[in-house]
Amino acid sequence: MRRASVAAAEPGDTAPPPGRHHSARAWRRASELAVIVLATIALLGLLYWARALLLPLVAGLVFGMILGPISDRAQRIGISPVVTNLSLLLVLALAVSGAAVWFVPTISEWIADAPNIARTVREKVAVFERAASVFDEIAGLFQGSVTTPTVQIAPEQTAVVTSVFSAVTPAFAQFAVFLFTLVLFLTGRKSIKAKLVLAMPSRAARLTTLRVLSEIENELLGYFAVAATINAGVAIVTTLALFALGVPAAPVWGFLAFVLNFLPVVGPLILKVALLGMGVVAMPTLGAALLPALAYLAITTVESNLITPRVIGGRLTLEPLFLFVAICLFTWLWGPVGAFLATPLVIVAVTLQSYVLPSDAIDLPA
Repeated sequence: MRRASVAAAEPGDTAPPPGRHHSARAWRRASELAVIVLATIALLGLLYWARALLLPLVAGLVFGMILGPISDRAQRIGISPVVTNLSLLLVLALAVSGAAVWFVPTISEWIADAPNIARTVREKVAVFERAASVFDEIAGLFQGSVTTPTVQIAPEQTAVVTSVFSAVTPAFAQFAVFLFTLVLFLTGRKSIKAKLVLAMPSRAARLTTLRVLSEIENELLGYFAVAATINAGVAIVTTLALFALGVPAAPVWGFLAFVLNFLPVVGPLILKVALLGMGVVAMPTLGAALLPALAYLAITTVESNLITPRVIGGRLTLEPLFLFVAICLFTWLWGPVGAFLATPLVIVAVTLQSYVLPSDAIDLPA
């Protein structure tokens, strides 16, 4: 033992400097971070490149996970899943077709009245143009020269029929993919869940997988039910308020309030801007033009600060900044439909994170 200790202490055997371990660990962490960044970039590129196929597939799966628990609850009271799924699909088809039949004529009227709308906008914008010309003349006096600005508004000549046809044709194909995905998922949902659960290696992993899938479906159904109820109330109040203000096509704006309110933060902002533009066109004075947007601002303020927190409570806690970034990202990747899918996908990601990377809550001092 003594010889071994003496041999270990010989000057030829020098230990590596302590800083080398830290540098190796830092390089390993940097390489892992680089792999994660590259994988994220590759995933975003795949989502963008294959958006024509992935968008209807993901939408069908999300709607299938929302409607699936309804079929389970109906089966508990003796209703066949086949009858429930067919009924849900029929209701969805009637809702989409009814909205299209009701909404398209109003859009057609707006398109047909586009010249009058453009003329009205030019007349009201002319007030600001005259004010701007006065300021330019005053500035020219100080500069020693007066310049008279000329503003020309020329409408673009676009091939409306060609653009509409080119946009509608792939939309029908994507809707067909969405519908088939939804039908096939609802039909084989229990079999798919069973295969996913049985594919896990251990009993604990199988129970966790079953629990995760059930919680994702329940969270999505709860979100959709609560959001649809609140949005329906916002739509009704918005329709009544705009009707009282004399806004044309008030039910259409109420329907837009219902749909756009599914987009947290972004949707209400879009409708406020649209109502402001509509007010400039439809209202007789600029003061009256502000009233529709202000009325909708008051409605959404009450909804987002009083009603939604009381109804949802702590059941669905999502960071507004996280949601906003997700909506912007999926809007860039998949367009308007991607914006509507952002919140359900964030719910799925948060639910998975709570099981894959659980974190203990820390009570901070008040």
